[in-house]
This record gives sequence, C-alpha cells and structure tokens, in this order.
Amino acid sequence: MSRAKKILVAGGTFCVALGIGFVMQNGDALAARFAADTPAVVVQTPLQPPALSEPVVAAADAQPEGPALILPETEIAAVVALPEPEAAPLVVQPPIQLAAASETGFSNDATPLGPTQPIADKDCTVAMDALTGAAAMVSLTLNAPCNPDAVVTIHHQGMMFTALTDATGHLEVTVPALNDAAVFMASFDGGSATVATTLVPDLASFDRAVLQWQGSEGFALHAYEFGAGFDDAGHVWDNAPGAEQAALDGSGGFLVRLGDTSLPDPLLAEVYTFPSGTAQHQGDVALTAEATVTDQNCGRDVSAQSIQVDGTGEATALDLSMTMPGCDAVGEFLEIKPMFDDIRVAAR
Repeated sequence: MSRAKKILVAGGTFCVALGIGFVMQNGDALAARFAADTPAVVVQTPLQPPALSEPVVAAADAQPEGPALILPETEIAAVVALPEPEAAPLVVQPPIQLAAASETGFSNDATPLGPTQPIADKDCTVAMDALTGAAAMVSLTLNAPCNPDAVVTIHHQGMMFTALTDATGHLEVTVPALNDAAVFMASFDGGSATVATTLVPDLASFDRAVLQWQGSEGFALHAYEFGAGFDDAGHVWDNAPGAEQAALDGSGGFLVRLGDTSLPDPLLAEVYTFPSGTAQHQGDVALTAEATVTDQNCGRDVSAQSIQVDGTGEATALDLSMTMPGCDAVGEFLEIKPMFDDIRVAAR
C-alpha cells in the first residue's frame, strides 16, 4: 500500500508533561489543556423541615363572645294547618364536577372529583457501574435518566474522551484500564457527575500506550510488532486494530479507539495493548504517533498527549504542541517517534 510523503518529526516540538495524577480528586492535569476543570461531585442533603410549634387547641366548652339574644315576653299563639307530607322520592345526585381551566377559559369536561395522588419527582440520580473483564478491560454502564442524548466525558487516570448517551440517558462502553485500582468518572456539562471503581489484578501482564487529542481526525497511534512494516501482519492501528483474543493468547496486541467522532470537537483516544507478560515472541514493538495534514488543521497549532503504562504499573507522559505544515501539504503525514518508548519483550 503506497503512502503519501512522510515527514519525520524528531524533537524540539515536545515538552515533558507533569506526572499524571492518579488520584481523581486532583483532576486530570494532563487533559486540562483540552477542557475546563473536572466538576466536583456534590452530594446534596435534603433540608429538614423546621419543627412546628404546638397547635393551639380551643377548649371544648368555650362559648363564642357577642351580644346576648333577648326574646320578647309576649306569647304569640298561631295555628297553621298543614297537609300530611308525602314521602319524597330518593334522588341520586351526580358527582360534583369542577370546571377545568384551559387557555381560553373553563370547560365542563373535567373528571369527577376523587382521591388525588401526589406526583413524584423524577429521580435524576446519575450512577455508573464498573465491571472488570478479560485483558484488563473494564465495562462501564452509565445511567443518567435526566441526561438523554447528552454529551458525557469519561475520565480515567489522565485519559479522557467524550461519548453520547441514548434517549434514556444510558451508555455502555469498554475501556482499557490504566491502573490496577481503577477509578472512572463520568461528568456532564450541567455539572452532574458520578464515580465508579474496580480492581484490575491482571493489568501487570500488559503494556499500554495511549494517544489522545481533541478534534475528529488528524492523529493516529501505530504499533509495529517485531519488525513489521506498514500494512504488514503485525502492524496494529485503527485500520487494522487486531483482536483482544490475540492479547489473551500472547500472540499479539490490539488497539481500541475511544470517543464519538460524530460529536462537535470531540475528545478522542486510541489505546494499544500488548501482552508483555505472556508474549509468545521476543523482540521489540515500535510505537509511533502520526498526524495527518488535513484541510481542518493545516497551518494551525495542534496538541496531543501520550500516556504509557508498563507491567510494573509505572506511567510516563508526554505533551505534544506543534504547528502543522501549510495547506499545500494536505494529505501528507508526520511521524512523531519521540511520543512513546518501544516495548521490549525479553525471552521468558
């Protein structure tokens, strides 16, 4: 497969990022270049109603005050002949109806009075569960009933990406863990947020590399396993992501892209996983970042971040800031090698 002209970026455009904060309360220092500070999770305690004062109880024999009624002393005798009353027929009255209010006045179409039921407020609790799976992957299930079709940002150990809930405020996504005591946070623009945690004991068997950026296209993470060339077997990237099963049986790595590219200016991340603890081969896995010159980024400043976690649990990070070539270079790409260290697999 032929490629456009490649430009090698060798340095001078990089600055070392601060160590990644693995305590979520400290925020995503690395990702702060892209977004505002992480909203705090606020727990609201319902206010207690004030204590009512003792009710005032009227005495049972209390008499109303007022002028006394004085009856005349004269007796008036009168005899009135009345016919014998007939038994009145029993008449069943229909239930009383209230006129229903409308925009134009009142109508008589209201339903009969009856016992009223209180209208319960909608439960807007935001909740997320985290379940550890194979290959140190974590399945997140988010429920936010008052945030349907809403943009949500998922934060994890300095990595962040944006996704979209469905019409019921539900989202399911599988994320590669970057720490064996994994903490995930989901936050909405309105300020609501939730946190989920889980243990990932098998993370020590894997190396992981993350490339993250903002914008729908432009960057890509490439892994060349054991001397593979571009588009060869063993070249893992977005067009040939490999399979999770390969990492489980030790035959190779796989790549996952996180984030919804249909959103405006999304936060995206690509994560490469290699089973360094169970690999069937020895040698090096070369990792590179690439930036394609497009009509949207030509001649402009761009930024990206890398995060790399090895089997010891140690993490390193680099922050990239650079100016893309002019628009006459659209279609060319830049290979940015210093973003990652190669993964070295020793003989077992």
